Amino acid sequence: MLALMVLYEVDFTDHPADEVLARTLADPDADSAIDLTAEDEDEDEEGHPSEPAAAQRAGSASGPMPATGDRQSDSAADRAWEDVAVRVEDLVNGTLGRLAEIDLLVSAAAPAFPLRQVAGVDRNILRLATLELLEAPASDAVIVNDAVELAKRFGGERSGSFVNGVLRTIAERLTTQARSVQRGRSSARRRA
Repeated sequence: MLALMVLYEVDFTDHPADEVLARTLADPDADSAIDLTAEDEDEDEEGHPSEPAAAQRAGSASGPMPATGDRQSDSAADRAWEDVAVRVEDLVNGTLGRLAEIDLLVSAAAPAFPLRQVAGVDRNILRLATLELLEAPASDAVIVNDAVELAKRFGGERSGSFVNGVLRTIAERLTTQARSVQRGRSSARRRA
């Protein structure tokens, strides 16, 4: 979510990525975006947030929640935030560093939709997910499903199906390329 926010701003404003990234990660409420996008699992019978969930949201809206635990839990939260910040930096820098390659893959997978005409949210979700497909930190299905959920939540009415189709095409092409490279290596070894 935070990586998408940074990429979207950079895409639309031409603000320097390192400045947007630093500002986003320094924002004391930036980590609340993570909680605000999650499904609310703690609901009462009427579908209202339970006290802990409501308190968490109220705290994030008005600033950081007061410390309720010991120093150990605070340092655990700090370490967790550091891990998130590192992952966001990796995603943003990786996407921007491979932007030409990523845009070519997306454009080839959706030739009827020029990339600059694709909705900004969809375009940046596709870029982010394509980086993950290239670097394969998770299974293709998980990456595609996560991107589709973001598109459904923040994109237009058809964003989810559009993102799904484009990313499945990219994933299939990357898998085919990987198999082809693997076969080439195998036959080179046999000849040697």
